[in-house]
Amino acid sequence: MLLQEVALALLRNPSYCVYGDVSQKTCGSMSSLESTYNSASLKERSKFEQETLVNVSGVDKRNSRYSHQNDKQPDELIVVTLLVATACGVQLPSRIDSLMSMKQALQSLGALRQSDVVGVELLWTPQAEGDYYTKDEMITEYPNLRQL
Repeated sequence: MLLQEVALALLRNPSYCVYGDVSQKTCGSMSSLESTYNSASLKERSKFEQETLVNVSGVDKRNSRYSHQNDKQPDELIVVTLLVATACGVQLPSRIDSLMSMKQALQSLGALRQSDVVGVELLWTPQAEGDYYTKDEMITEYPNLRQL
């Protein structure tokens, strides 16, 4: 299951997690859940200048024409966004502000039963090989992130 694999990969590599954030919304119906999930996905994906890799239902679509690379001193940062829709409540920390709170959130998400997971979307940006955010660019694009 993608959710468990991502949670486990991040738990095994905590030194790669230097900033974090969490948000959660409870929906009263499946229709509201779908609408909220789609809205969150669109909001996150609209931050991308261009999607260079898309995987839908196991089918990879790559766009190799993307060639933007930063000219600034590299911090080599990427932003990973994990959108999860569940049919049950999930106990998450109210904020991610330490490696411990990041670990708690990932463990809670990774422990979900597959039957309770309605949707999972893994996004990262930038996607092109050799492209990255500097610290200043990342903070500008993602002001809610807190240093861990």
